[in-house]
Amino acid sequence: MPSLYGNEPVSNVSCPLCLATTGNVLYSVTSEQSAKAFIRPALHRHAHEQLVHIVEDLWGTSTCRQIQCDQCKSVYSWPHRAGDARFYNLAFRDHMRYPRDRWEFRAAARARFLGADPRGPMLELGAGDGAFLRTLQAAGVPMSSVSAVEYSDEARKNLKRIDPSLNVFADLDQFLHASAPNSCTHVFAFQVLEHVPEPLDYLRSFGRALRPGGLVCMAVPNPGRIEANEQNGLILDMPPCHITRFTIQGVSALARQAGFELIHSEIEPLVYRAWFREFLSYHFLRRTQNDGSLQNWMETKLPWRLATIGGALLGFIPALSKSVGPKEGGSLFCVLRNSPAAPG
Repeated sequence: MPSLYGNEPVSNVSCPLCLATTGNVLYSVTSEQSAKAFIRPALHRHAHEQLVHIVEDLWGTSTCRQIQCDQCKSVYSWPHRAGDARFYNLAFRDHMRYPRDRWEFRAAARARFLGADPRGPMLELGAGDGAFLRTLQAAGVPMSSVSAVEYSDEARKNLKRIDPSLNVFADLDQFLHASAPNSCTHVFAFQVLEHVPEPLDYLRSFGRALRPGGLVCMAVPNPGRIEANEQNGLILDMPPCHITRFTIQGVSALARQAGFELIHSEIEPLVYRAWFREFLSYHFLRRTQNDGSLQNWMETKLPWRLATIGGALLGFIPALSKSVGPKEGGSLFCVLRNSPAAPG
């Protein structure tokens, strides 16, 4: 299929990672396309229309461009506006699920990053239902030395069930006000920073929480995997949910500005079987967004199980034709070290 990506030059923009003001437009999406990626109008017309209005209100316009930075090669949406509570409560009302396990959980829990005596204090931003906290428990970290920031009221209640001594906060500012500055040994942020409009502000806040030499262990979607998916006709990495794709160069530039040093980076290895299943799913979901497609008809006319089985069968031959697939897995894991002279 022809390349999705263009190279129209653009200026008067600002990369959220390195602050460069020039780039290239890869593609544009409309508010209708964005809303359709989360709620199909044929299934939930009123909710879809509500989401279109919310997206347009966030963007201040009906179109958003995906721009690749000339300098660090990261990709960001422009307008660079993140989804808010209205967006997430509506877009994910029927399918908000937290992962039971992720490759980056195990990468971050390695002894080389936790240290020989992992007693904290530590902070996890966006703790979900506590999957990574259980990984820390298994690594010998006492929950009394761990704080968790989670924005969902229901998820915060569930986190306390892991261990009553766990410290749970509703947002990062609440944690910073309640905690001694420069006291944490680690901050963990998994699949969080791609959702926020000002990653530099977040990293500077981490610097206020961390002691000199403390570590930020972060994971973001791997931009190489996203590009492979999009170029193979799978679902788009749609704003305003994900609004920044971090390259290693972009992470390094962001770290320097906030007084950190990038000391480690690695990309999740490709697990072919998992990628093949993802291909079938994403191939089906992308085509359900096209009015008049067979997959769109199947989604609206058949029971969900039959529709997904049929969609998988339709994606089987395209998946086999891409059987080499991307060379990498879905996550980029980075470790940043707080400089003794870090600001804040």
